[in-house]
Amino acid sequence: MRGTEPFADAPAMGRMGGAPVAQTGPARGGADEQALGKGGGTPGVTVKICGLRHPDDARHLEGLPVAFAGFVFAESRRRVTPEEAAAIAAALPPGVRAVGVFVNPGDAELEAVLAAVRLDAVQLHGDETPERCAQVRARYGLPVIKAVGVPDAPDAPTRDVARAVARYAAVCDIVLLDTASPQRGGTGRRFDWHVIPAAFVAAHRAGARLWVAGGIAPENVGALVARHPLDGIDVSSGVETQGRKDPTRIRELVERVRAYVPLSG
Repeated sequence: MRGTEPFADAPAMGRMGGAPVAQTGPARGGADEQALGKGGGTPGVTVKICGLRHPDDARHLEGLPVAFAGFVFAESRRRVTPEEAAAIAAALPPGVRAVGVFVNPGDAELEAVLAAVRLDAVQLHGDETPERCAQVRARYGLPVIKAVGVPDAPDAPTRDVARAVARYAAVCDIVLLDTASPQRGGTGRRFDWHVIPAAFVAAHRAGARLWVAGGIAPENVGALVARHPLDGIDVSSGVETQGRKDPTRIRELVERVRAYVPLSG
C-alpha cells in the first residue's frame, strides 16, 4: 500500500519495472519529495485548481493553501500549448504542483509536453485502461490521477462506480470522480454525491486517494466536504467569472473548505 499522503511513495521506478523517461522541461521549485507527500504533512482535503490559461491565474494562488494547478492539454476551451503551460507554471507560487491533464494521450504527446514543461503529475481523463495508467506511471516516473465518470443522475449505480474506482486505484495514486460528459470535465455539472462514500472505501482499500470534481463551487463546497469522505477537490468552472479564473472566488472556495476541514498542502 502507498503512503497516507497524496503521492506518497511516488513511482521513482514504477510498478512495471524499468527506468522512467526523464523530463526535459524547465525545472520549477517546490516539487521535492516532501511536497509530493513523501515527508508527511497535515492530513486534510487537498485543493486543485484546474484549467489555468494565463500567468495571472497562477499568481491568484499566491498565499492560498492550494496544492495543485492543472493545465489542460486535451481539446477544451481551456486548452493550452506546452509553451503556454511552461510560462504559467513559472508563475506558480512555491509548493504548488503542476498537473498535466490529457485525454487518451500517446507517448509522443506526453513526451512533447514533458519536453516543454516540468509536470509533477499526469491526469488521465479519457478511456485509458488500468494497464495504460500503469504504463504511464512507470514510463514517466510520475504519479497518475485517473478520472472516473459518474452519470449526473440520482440513480447512478454506486456499486458500478466503486468497482471502477477499485480497478484504477490498484495502479494509480489518485482516482478522481467527475461528472460523465463527452467534454471530459469542466462542464460545471455535478453528479449525485451519494456514490462518494463507497468510492472512498474502494480507493483507500487499494492504497489510493479519492478526489471529487464536477460542479464544485464556493456555494456548495461546504456541504460536500462536511458530509462526504474525500481526500481532495478539483475545481475549474466553479472559480471562474466570465470564463476567467476569479481570485475572489478561489479565495472564497478555500475559506469555505477550511471552515469545515483542515487543508492539506
